[in-house]
Amino acid sequence: MSQSAVQKSPAAEAAEKAQEAHAPAKVKGLTIREIRYQRALVTMQKEFCKEKITISLDRVKRSSPFSKDYDGGADNKSRASGIIGKLLSGLNYVDYAMAGYSVYNTGKKFLGIFKRNKK
Repeated sequence: MSQSAVQKSPAAEAAEKAQEAHAPAKVKGLTIREIRYQRALVTMQKEFCKEKITISLDRVKRSSPFSKDYDGGADNKSRASGIIGKLLSGLNYVDYAMAGYSVYNTGKKFLGIFKRNKK
């Protein structure tokens, strides 16, 4: 075979170029299947987070002495002690001192109204 038989004709080269132009381009990225998988995964994560928040909220509602779903005590007396116990359990000495000072100043102002000099 000669060298000219191996070379392509200009018409054949043009046909190949046109075919390459119409061929789908190779795009870097995710396929439709991978995108659907990612969306399903994110949806599952959202559902798990919602469930976790719902459980946490229910636990807080049950432990709150001001909630109707409170399961800390049967009668009002134990409910009141539950409120005081919850409030006082998280305080340290500085908090007690500041609360006492605040109550003292409020009481002093309140009693000052009744002790005004009459003219």
